[in-house]
Amino acid sequence: QGLPGVTVSVDAASVRAFTPCPVTETPETLNKLQIQGADLEPDASYADAPEDILTVDDAPVIYVDASLEMTVGKAAAQVAHGSMLLAAAMDEDAALEWARRGFPLHVCEVPAGRFAEIRDEAGRRMTADSHGPAAAVVQDAGYTEIAPGSFTVVGLQRS
Repeated sequence: QGLPGVTVSVDAASVRAFTPCPVTETPETLNKLQIQGADLEPDASYADAPEDILTVDDAPVIYVDASLEMTVGKAAAQVAHGSMLLAAAMDEDAALEWARRGFPLHVCEVPAGRFAEIRDEAGRRMTADSHGPAAAVVQDAGYTEIAPGSFTVVGLQRS
């Protein structure tokens, strides 16, 4: 908590984000920091239709390609990249409204076939000449645990 950053708590869950800085200025205590001990068992009640949980609101969704079998730390980083790219793709009013609401977000791991469909939808949105909902696709450089060029997550604005 002594390093510059922001901690947010909702109910019993908390997360801390540290202030971005150049890699050369990263505090030593953060250099080796990794997410660990947070592996969760999938909730079997959503195994067949994970998107059913998304009917409760219109928060953006980050879809994760389950076939890549990323570690929780890798998946968390990819979701973070996807949310930042999605915010950048939104029009200014939508991004400000998302911020006003506290950046609610759903994360949904889906099978490879469904992920490909969602990625195709994102591609159509990204190339369309319209002011519709934003989309973002993250393609990994392959420096760590997955193959270079793998599409890891897709972010979709829902309204």
